[in-house]
Amino acid sequence: MKSGVLLGDGHENIVPYLGKLIVEESLVKTRTINARLRCGLVE
Repeated sequence: MKSGVLLGDGHENIVPYLGKLIVEESLVKTRTINARLRCGLVE
């Protein structure tokens, strides 16, 4: 696999990288919210 950051062509590589970061961050937020909801339902 190629590392997008190390290859010279900035736009092609940094955009998917940023997109991946955004997706991962939103997944973490979703999991946190779901965990809170489950805790609320259990109590």
